[in-house]
Amino acid sequence: MCQLQWSKVKKTLAVFLTLLVVATLWFGLRQYTGTAQTMAAKDIEEDFPDCVALHGGSVVCAYVEYVAGHPMDLEAAWAGDFGSIEFAGNGDRVMLARRVDAKWEEPIAATGPGRDVWKPVATALSDGGAAVVWAEQREGNWDLYARRYAPASGELGEEQRLTTH
Repeated sequence: MCQLQWSKVKKTLAVFLTLLVVATLWFGLRQYTGTAQTMAAKDIEEDFPDCVALHGGSVVCAYVEYVAGHPMDLEAAWAGDFGSIEFAGNGDRVMLARRVDAKWEEPIAATGPGRDVWKPVATALSDGGAAVVWAEQREGNWDLYARRYAPASGELGEEQRLTTH
């Protein structure tokens, strides 16, 4: 008898939780009235966005921007000239974009171009600012780097290397 009642409780709880999730998603999505917005040129790839809400209601997003280098000349490579298959002019950089009052500000570069970076993460700081942390390969070694961002002034702090392995 006790097992039968416990079974009913589990089923009722499962149905309740399912309805709660569906209702939350439904009403949460219906309240969102924004539209998707392209933030960069067509010849630039953007990957790995990470966004955080800051004090005061603004949002900061960190992402990787990739610019392709010179195209490969496969005919030359087949003929033995491998210069065109070497990477030149391509690479990543970490970008920051801020949304204030339902408008995106012009993105700013947190790193220089032509780098090999991976998955930046944005985080809110207690002083109202933000920080971005990313992995970067330099001279065959991956380490973590960070910069502070002051949204009010748009200024970036000095780049800091967090690991030395």
